[in-house]
Amino acid sequence: KNKKWRVIWCAIAWNIWNQRNACVFRHDQFVQQKLMKEIILTAWKWLRVKPNNSHIPFYLWSINHGLCI
Repeated sequence: KNKKWRVIWCAIAWNIWNQRNACVFRHDQFVQQKLMKEIILTAWKWLRVKPNNSHIPFYLWSINHGLCI
């Protein structure tokens, strides 16, 4: 369970960094909802490739990812 939270933490940091770069270098606007969607999608993708991880469908993960951990 602790490893899954680490993956989620990395997904959060990664997407904040990408959003920051988009704002600074491409002059994109910050959109909080877009950032949250990207974090949820990235965490789900990264957790799916881990061995021995249950493959939770994305629609369940996106509705309540806390219960899926």
